[in-house]
Amino acid sequence: MFIKSPISFFKKNNSRNDSKNKKFSANLGSKLVDISDNISNLINKEISDIAQKTKDLKKTNHDLALKHLKKGNISEASFRFWIMTKFWPDYYDAYYERAYCLYIENKISKSRKVLEVLLKKNSHLQQKAQELMDKLDSLEEKKL
Repeated sequence: MFIKSPISFFKKNNSRNDSKNKKFSANLGSKLVDISDNISNLINKEISDIAQKTKDLKKTNHDLALKHLKKGNISEASFRFWIMTKFWPDYYDAYYERAYCLYIENKISKSRKVLEVLLKKNSHLQQKAQELMDKLDSLEEKKL
């Protein structure tokens, strides 16, 4: 059989398969909705998991930094405290503890700069910071 035009062929086949196409479209639409719901549920779960994990991120980082400090991993502890000053700039203990790590590493000028930043941000830690500044001064005097 010779087809007169492609359009007439598709019109003829579409009329025969119209009910099959409708069922297929309905099934496909239903499956797409299910997939969309599943993806939405997975995204919501991931967001919830991330929110839960970041809820105590500051405490987790602080505890980890202290653990490194106790083990003698001073540079790792210093790095953790540095991260804390960037993500939580109002967490003033991290500045002091970073300055202390730098003091242990004998990085006097860096330690002093961190303490100066701390004192500009929060004068409540003045006494604690001043005690460390005095230690830095005595180290500098010994070097001379």
